[in-house]
Amino acid sequence: MILETYDKELHDKTLRSEGYENGKTEGISSERENGILQLLSALQELNISRQDAYIKLQEKYSLSEKDAEKYMDKHWKKA
Repeated sequence: MILETYDKELHDKTLRSEGYENGKTEGISSERENGILQLLSALQELNISRQDAYIKLQEKYSLSEKDAEKYMDKHWKKA
C-alpha cells in the first residue's frame, strides 16, 4: 500500500534546491581560498614578512592559528 502520492515536480524541485545549495557552498569555499591566495601573494610582493602576513591572514579571515599555518604552508612561496 502506498501511503504517500509521489510528486515528481516536488521531487525535482527538492533536488534542484539541494544542488543549488551545494554549488553555492562550494563556490563560497573556492572564493575564500582564492582570496587567501591573492592576499598572501600581494603581501609577499610587498616584502611583508611571513610572520606579519600570518598575523594579517588570521585577522582578515578570522582563522585559528592551525588554519592560518595550513594556508601559509600551502600558499607562501619560499624564496
